[in-house]
Amino acid sequence: MKRKKIGGVFSISTSNGFRLVQYIGDDETGFPIIRIISGFFESSKITDEEIESSKTEYFLKFLIYLTEHRKMAEYVGNYFVPSHVSKPTVYRSESKPSVSGEWHWCTVENRDNITGKRVGKITSEFLALSPWGTWSFPLFQKRLENGWKLTDWK
Repeated sequence: MKRKKIGGVFSISTSNGFRLVQYIGDDETGFPIIRIISGFFESSKITDEEIESSKTEYFLKFLIYLTEHRKMAEYVGNYFVPSHVSKPTVYRSESKPSVSGEWHWCTVENRDNITGKRVGKITSEFLALSPWGTWSFPLFQKRLENGWKLTDWK
């Protein structure tokens, strides 16, 4: 298993090609945050220029180094995190089922200050927010394979 280092890029194989993700640091509780690099790739190899110009589809709290250790992802190499990429501080999540049809917007300032508000109407700003929480590898791989986007989550 590779040592946890900011900028680590990993490939995940799908039936449509490779998807690449990059470790960009830990959240306020020490949980890894990755960015999902837009698009499918024919190879798991990528250049510094491609990383710098790559778009981010969304961010996710995900144990990528454990996934690599279990051979579900392959370590590609370490790259600079592009200057246009920073850890998100605002996320969204579905509210509890008892509040039908509403969404929850979470603002994370630090470990001790997580606030939220309910959103009845979904705006384009809200649709651009990454999900709060983490996903299992099978769910993550399925969503990568299907080209899942934040706008699909309505």
